Amino acid sequence: MMNIRVLLVDDDDRFRSNMARLLESKGFEIVTAQSAQEALSMVDQDPDVVITDFQMPGMNGNEFVEAFKERRPTTQVIMLTGHGSIKSAVDAYCDGAFDYLTKPCEINYLASRIVDAYKSTYEGWQAEICAEDLMIPLSEYTTIRETESVLRAVQKLREHNERVMATDVTSDRGHRSIIVLNEQDQPVGYLTIRDLVTALYKAHVSAQPQSKETTRFSHFFWDGVFTRQVEDLLDVLIKDVMTAHTVRIETNASLIEVAEKMFSHNLQRILVEDEGKVVGIIRDHELYAEIDRIAKSAH
Repeated sequence: MMNIRVLLVDDDDRFRSNMARLLESKGFEIVTAQSAQEALSMVDQDPDVVITDFQMPGMNGNEFVEAFKERRPTTQVIMLTGHGSIKSAVDAYCDGAFDYLTKPCEINYLASRIVDAYKSTYEGWQAEICAEDLMIPLSEYTTIRETESVLRAVQKLREHNERVMATDVTSDRGHRSIIVLNEQDQPVGYLTIRDLVTALYKAHVSAQPQSKETTRFSHFFWDGVFTRQVEDLLDVLIKDVMTAHTVRIETNASLIEVAEKMFSHNLQRILVEDEGKVVGIIRDHELYAEIDRIAKSAH
């Protein structure tokens, strides 16, 4: 076991004492503090990793992480939390905490996370990013009202892709779908290229002649049909051909949560929200880019 000095912060004397003993048995050097204020006064003891309770009198875990990071920005903090305060701890995670664990936590897993936190500081290892870090902000994604026409949607996509090429923006910011908004500017779904192809297919099925098979598959019968059906489709309202999706995920969600949502709902993209307000979108394209980044760093 590498020599790692851990600062353990908890106002519960019994928990602090027992946890210190268990961590020492795993080979860590432990110093303790019974409050956030005391822990801040111990910065000069150079802890490698900090473990702190979330619910403490005087200063909660979020406030402590912020104050501690001002003094020691590279030292990682692991949050311990009761079940009732998980959301607040997750907020702290995206605000600078390395990880959060619920009490009671399994000692071997906690020990492994302490080592991971240490490596992230001293060996260049990085903690996983969350949905907010990977999403495309809503302001950078094309949106359209559900009462507008398919023609306007096609025009907007063309304008976006022309801007991407003209400004030499990386191609991963180009997109093949539009976020559809209702009259209150709330996202209600997407219009994708697949939606347009599906609409054309339905028109194709309804247009098939009921006469002899030779006519049905005649090249002369179908000549020009695609063009006519596209022209008809351009006048259709977006709400009549769009894919309605209300599945969302929080900005502080882990990437494995994003992947699970996409898989369970059979989605290629998902809206990202912060306190009930949609702030971005994350696609399978972004997840693949992260897979590729990890693969490059691993080999």
